[in-house]
Amino acid sequence: MKKTLLVALFATIGLTACSEAEKPEATVAGAANPASVFCEEQGGEVVIKDENGGQVGYCKLSDGRLIEEWTFMNESKEDKAEPVANMANPASVFCEEQGGKVIIKDGENGQVGYCQLADGTEVEEWEYFRQHNTEEEQTAESTIGMANPASVFCEEQGGKTITKDGADGQYSVCQLADGTEVEEWEYFRQHNQEAAEGELIGMANPSAVFCEEQGGQYFLNDEGEIKAGSCKLTDGKVVEAWEYYRANHKE
Repeated sequence: MKKTLLVALFATIGLTACSEAEKPEATVAGAANPASVFCEEQGGEVVIKDENGGQVGYCKLSDGRLIEEWTFMNESKEDKAEPVANMANPASVFCEEQGGKVIIKDGENGQVGYCQLADGTEVEEWEYFRQHNTEEEQTAESTIGMANPASVFCEEQGGKTITKDGADGQYSVCQLADGTEVEEWEYFRQHNQEAAEGELIGMANPSAVFCEEQGGQYFLNDEGEIKAGSCKLTDGKVVEAWEYYRANHKE
């Protein structure tokens, strides 16, 4: 039940950010895009393309075909018993909320979802979504009902999530009943090993993922009053993992 709750809370995150050339999709702050995770779990590669309405993520299959990643995930899961409604493409959801209908078409780079409006007009669904949602609105709306799984777990264990100021920005710790403070994602992973190896494999600590992607070694630093993740870089330098992540993901 607990794992299901966490999946439901976190599942719809995922606007793809990318460049024109085909390359793996970058990890985004907060967690991985479920559609991107699913693509890679099926042996595909996430690539990003510039469309007329903006950037779109595709899943490149082993046979070379490109399919819009959310379309690929939903079509692959539609015959399974597990509910896929909780993992719907945010752009598709928005289209239908506005009275539109999502249709799939073959585009230049693969299959693409379009929003067919009430007047018959067809607009690429992500373009339509972005046109009606500023960056601030997207952030505010996308977080409603989708709390950080680590924060949820902390509070379920009787802890309290506290935001602290670091050298490169804010980070969160879980203050336990005995007063101990542990970086919240570390606390979550320590007690959810089964989840980390199963359903929530795509929800690893983004700072840990980024550290290892850069060739670093991620470890838990027990020094000081707060247990926090650290990243040992290739030159031997040790930095706080979240600070390293934020320093390299500034807008």
